[in-house]
Amino acid sequence: MGCITSAGLVTQIPADFYDFLRELEEKLTHVIKSVGKIEHSFWRSFNTDIKTEPCEGFIDGDLVESFLDLSHSKMKEVALGLQVIELFLLIYLLTCILSFTDNPNSG
Repeated sequence: MGCITSAGLVTQIPADFYDFLRELEEKLTHVIKSVGKIEHSFWRSFNTDIKTEPCEGFIDGDLVESFLDLSHSKMKEVALGLQVIELFLLIYLLTCILSFTDNPNSG
């Protein structure tokens, strides 16, 4: 099991779906350039004055959602062997589910 996070929401997901989203997240970090040239793994790590721990077992829902903002050619780079439209719809539906879970009174 892994977790996906978005706007403060943490939920469990099946291991195979976690692996899929983790691979998608990894590909997105190579296509989307970060502000300030900070690596995504460092940005999401736990940092104190004493130590830094990597973020493990979590999917960055905001990063996955950023797929929806890519150009079609960039989407094709990230598509993981799926048709772009399939991946777009999957992420769009996941985003809708997560937004409804964040605010069940919004609809």
